[in-house]
Amino acid sequence: QESETQAKLNTIGLGKDAEDMDRYSLLMGIKPQIPQPFGEQITLPIYLGEKLNFLLEPLNISWRPASRFFPLQSNGSYVKIIQESQKAIIFKFNVPGQDCLEKIAEEWRYYLKLGFQYAAIDTPLSYPGLGQLYHFFTNMGFFISGFIPSERDNKLSFRLQCLGPTRVSFENIKVATDNGKKLLQIIKEDYERNVLV
Repeated sequence: QESETQAKLNTIGLGKDAEDMDRYSLLMGIKPQIPQPFGEQITLPIYLGEKLNFLLEPLNISWRPASRFFPLQSNGSYVKIIQESQKAIIFKFNVPGQDCLEKIAEEWRYYLKLGFQYAAIDTPLSYPGLGQLYHFFTNMGFFISGFIPSERDNKLSFRLQCLGPTRVSFENIKVATDNGKKLLQIIKEDYERNVLV
């Protein structure tokens, strides 16, 4: 959240507010009320499945390796959600497609010029080509965010995120659970590897 609209940390019981922070990051967790809220199995590229399996285990979801022979389809579609007060934009794929990659990249560059500071890309895991999509956007400075519930089909989507020109104070992020700490470390490593200078 931007500093003008963020909740005060001491008000919500997370300690003292940091000085001179432009944004705050919130990592959210899910406590399922049923055994398999997002299905039994998903398909992921091996490097993402091995890295993020610890997030799937509490949800009783297994993963299988994605085949390299099922790339992104040619045509896709997405919607964008603009959060003007947060200077943020979220691109949600309806169907991931090759033709959308450059369009999203171009739109994000446009919104950066308008002063936007955050972008997210949500990709449903029921389509092929996540590895291809991941590599395209990480070459633009996007990095792992994690899984997010899909609004369309009660399944999981994979989220990538990108920040405008800013410095992330990972050392000031407070995390309550061991899985949250593991995810934060993965996000930090992915951010540092993919951030554009």
